[in-house]
Amino acid sequence: MTRLVKILTVLAVLGISGMAQAVTSVTSTPSTARINDAGQSVITIRWQVTVSLTGGIPTTILVSSPSGALGIGGMSGGMISKSFRHSGLGSVTVTLSERLRVDRTTARRLSQVGTTTYTRTFSDNTTPTPPPAGLGTVTLQITSGGALSFRNFALRFDDDTLFKTVGQNQALTARAILTTNGRGIFRGSWEISGPSATQGAGFRPIRRVRQVLAGSRKTIFESPQLPTGRIGIYRVRFIPDGNVPRGQTEAFPVLTYSVLRGGDVAQLDLLAPKAGGRLNAASRFKWRSVEGAISYRVEFLSAGAGGVAGDRLAAMDVKSNSARLRGITLARLQGDTLVYWRVTAYDGSGQKIAISPIRRAGGG
Repeated sequence: MTRLVKILTVLAVLGISGMAQAVTSVTSTPSTARINDAGQSVITIRWQVTVSLTGGIPTTILVSSPSGALGIGGMSGGMISKSFRHSGLGSVTVTLSERLRVDRTTARRLSQVGTTTYTRTFSDNTTPTPPPAGLGTVTLQITSGGALSFRNFALRFDDDTLFKTVGQNQALTARAILTTNGRGIFRGSWEISGPSATQGAGFRPIRRVRQVLAGSRKTIFESPQLPTGRIGIYRVRFIPDGNVPRGQTEAFPVLTYSVLRGGDVAQLDLLAPKAGGRLNAASRFKWRSVEGAISYRVEFLSAGAGGVAGDRLAAMDVKSNSARLRGITLARLQGDTLVYWRVTAYDGSGQKIAISPIRRAGGG
């Protein structure tokens, strides 16, 4: 009897060791899931894992996946597993469930690419290496959290400045930088006000923009070539159509540029202080000397919505290429208040021969 038990035991061991066992397929429900770009999303995924046996010996199978991976990185799922009894012959499909949480940071990253995948690899308890058939995938797609809207609106010239002085017929463009949310058709228009118009009036459209946008993203709209044929002061702005309440277009930034006679004016380079520095009695303004310049004027301009308002707050006339703030000037500027400054060079006849780009100062 003892000998018979030993023989049966040996046969059972031989049967198990000769039994073919593997994960043969993995599918998911849903196969595609949508992620809200406006906040956290939770997705319930059901993985259907099929295990096939050919040995004919009943056994307990443990199917598991140690982790899940997002195609854009930055997030992974934890261990999921399930055990079941298999007859030892044929295929059995089991379902493993998980709740995948996609946080707001990951959703914003996903909105930049539009789509990615979430994958898991499954294996059973006796397969040394997970088979290729053990790979399961869910496609994740971004979806809008609502109607199209925008924020973080900025306006700059093509060299990232807020004020320009150019010669007649010199090339010049501007760009609008917006961060948008939601999904929809974005419409806007570039508008210009020429030398004959008063400030805040007389704007006319020079280009209309139409583009389909989705998700949270930064978008840059380039202006057409801005007019520089007539001498004088111009103002340019970008107005998003259909997103601005009537009478509130003045809330959007306006860029200002001056056109002078071609060849008359050179650019003057600013050296100090750096952009954004707080102004105080120790502040020293310095710029590169301009050949032929007899005097320089340092002008301080008021700040408006998103840029330069253009009103002159104070000015200093000096003979050298540096200056310090006088007490009365500093009192008018109020060191923590955001202002803009520039330097203009004049020759012996009082003609303007060079002007600097505008630079930001103060503001906290």
